Amino acid sequence: APRRAAPGRTVVLDGANLAFYYSEEVARIVGKPDFRGVRMAVDYCLARGWRPVVILHRRWTASPAWDTLSYESQKALQSLMDDPNHPLALTPSGCDDDEFSINYAKTQNCPVITNDMYRDHLSKGTLPRDFVKRHRVTYTFSSFAFVPGTGAREWGLA
Repeated sequence: APRRAAPGRTVVLDGANLAFYYSEEVARIVGKPDFRGVRMAVDYCLARGWRPVVILHRRWTASPAWDTLSYESQKALQSLMDDPNHPLALTPSGCDDDEFSINYAKTQNCPVITNDMYRDHLSKGTLPRDFVKRHRVTYTFSSFAFVPGTGAREWGLA
């Protein structure tokens, strides 16, 4: 199957992974997500003609988890909830959000933007190594930009 997605195709974004990574790398806060990073990644994808689908645990959109977020993070998450492109796909309580990301990427044959190595899924044998190699797109952030890494060029995301 071809790896490169046509413009307008779906790209899955690992919402929690993006939010925690942005918080640690840019905001310098460990253990508390910052959804400004997710907003930056969504905007990056939209600007390049992609249709981002952000997989995120539902718990982040309500108390008590919502109350732990900074004002800036709440504002960014609210903007995603209100976005007319409807990028958020909220997972049910008690479910593994990775399963949703993986399954959606498989059915859509699309990339997943995440720094997650999926080691737990690989060790359980529920995910072939080839999936991670072919579908995973890594990333980082500068203080003002989302920067895609490994796998981005192959999918046309860079």
